[in-house]
Amino acid sequence: MSESNHLGNSGLERIYLTTKDTATLVGCTLRQLQYWRKRSIVVPVVNPIGTGYSAYYDQKNVIDLFIINYLVTRGYDLKIAGQILWEIKEIGINYIDEEAKPILVYWDEILQKFSIQEYSEELFKEFTKNQKIFNDIFSLVLIPINVFHKKFEKIMEVVKNRQEPKSANGSNIISNIPKIIIE
Repeated sequence: MSESNHLGNSGLERIYLTTKDTATLVGCTLRQLQYWRKRSIVVPVVNPIGTGYSAYYDQKNVIDLFIINYLVTRGYDLKIAGQILWEIKEIGINYIDEEAKPILVYWDEILQKFSIQEYSEELFKEFTKNQKIFNDIFSLVLIPINVFHKKFEKIMEVVKNRQEPKSANGSNIISNIPKIIIE
């Protein structure tokens, strides 16, 4: 694979980010990524074991990592954050494409588990209109998937359009913009 290799018959680009660039984009540490990979919470699509060669994450991996990091930084246990991500995937909520809506995660006292739904104003108003219902909610968090997509797309636009700066002798100067592999 090379940095600007366009392959495949689908006509779609797949973008791969290094572990270091993924950590920078998501806002977590390299150690967290390694730990989450080791625990099989989010596994990179290229070199999932991560030994000997660099591991690479695709856009779906990055969105998954945004979700995990978002929940962990808000005090959720990693195991619970992983279960919430698994549940989002399992119930088929669209969270991968750019049109994805925020996701509402709340503790369902009756079912004794987290419930997950796409956000709607009506649903949120239902939670907040009845004070008793609101007091019974153990946890309520809104996962802003749409914000993650905007951040990812904005950075990818910059990366795709960048011009590699050259030194006086014509060699590339390393920049802080993530290096990507496009397939």
